[in-house]
Amino acid sequence: MGHVDGGDGWSEVAEGWSELWGRFPEPAWAAVLAVAVPAPGSRVLDVGCGSGELIAHLERQGFAPAGIDPAPGMVALAHDRVPRADVKLGVAEHLPWPTDSFELVTAVNALQLVADTDAALAELVRVTVTGGSVAVVNWAGRDLNDLDTIEAAVADAVGDEPRPEGALRAAGELEQLLTSGGLVSAEGGLVKVPWHADDDDALVRGVLLGEDPETLEELAPTVLAAAKAFRRPDGGYTLVNHLRYGVGRKPARPDNVGRTSKG
Repeated sequence: MGHVDGGDGWSEVAEGWSELWGRFPEPAWAAVLAVAVPAPGSRVLDVGCGSGELIAHLERQGFAPAGIDPAPGMVALAHDRVPRADVKLGVAEHLPWPTDSFELVTAVNALQLVADTDAALAELVRVTVTGGSVAVVNWAGRDLNDLDTIEAAVADAVGDEPRPEGALRAAGELEQLLTSGGLVSAEGGLVKVPWHADDDDALVRGVLLGEDPETLEELAPTVLAAAKAFRRPDGGYTLVNHLRYGVGRKPARPDNVGRTSKG
């Protein structure tokens, strides 16, 4: 989806992101909640909350949501969308909540963007209560995503190599990550997540989110040609993509952890 770098970059595209991609992961939200099964009224933190669509969904489901994001523009939208939620500006590696604050902590298409994945996961676990769950959602491999077909065509048009596949996209990697972070009963799955664009303009803006107007105009024909197979009879487009999710539970701390042999 174009080139978006850092908090300032995400702030600049916040409104477009919310319009075109904000509710895209909704099938994965449902999958995570079905596995974690938080009790009514549970405190739920969304790390990398973006423009707040998941937070709003959680509030509608009767939970007490909170969120954090490094982009001020995203945080402002999330505040406006869910005024009663505790939404903060910050990064995943340094969560400004006490230990044992939430029954469920989520990171949806966010953990792969942090500077230090291990430190971020440790923070997600820290703020989760004993017996609570941590859930991570990430894009599946490019062969499972129609969007990657279009992005590959764009890369070829500008003489670039396709972006690296990246971590956490293959089967089992999220569960392994959660287990390595000290969680137990790690469970994962694959979710079909279609993305719909109403017309040519929405398709081009969504695929090239973050690009300047000149680049949009230059690359629009490439995007439209690559998306021809995904065009609907009504003139819109449906791209079938997949997300992977992993959910792990925070175990009780054994009595002997942290004790010396003389303890």
